[in-house]
Amino acid sequence: MEKRIYSLNLAAYIIATTNLLPQLARDEESATYYMLFPPCAGVASAVREFKKHNPTLPIHDFLRAIKLLRASIKEREVIDSGT
Repeated sequence: MEKRIYSLNLAAYIIATTNLLPQLARDEESATYYMLFPPCAGVASAVREFKKHNPTLPIHDFLRAIKLLRASIKEREVIDSGT
């Protein structure tokens, strides 16, 4: 089962370190978006690294991932709103 990731920082870290893009979904109860990454060793390793070691990334890699996530969420909001 895929784990829901609500943290933009964690999702950006996973994207920057694995080059994997998440699937976006909307939590119907709270109306927030979350990311689903494929279950694989790279994602599991990135999550462990992020939580335990307080890792650093080159700022441009992190900002690129954040920008990509925000654009994806905005696009998904448009689709979900039906406009």
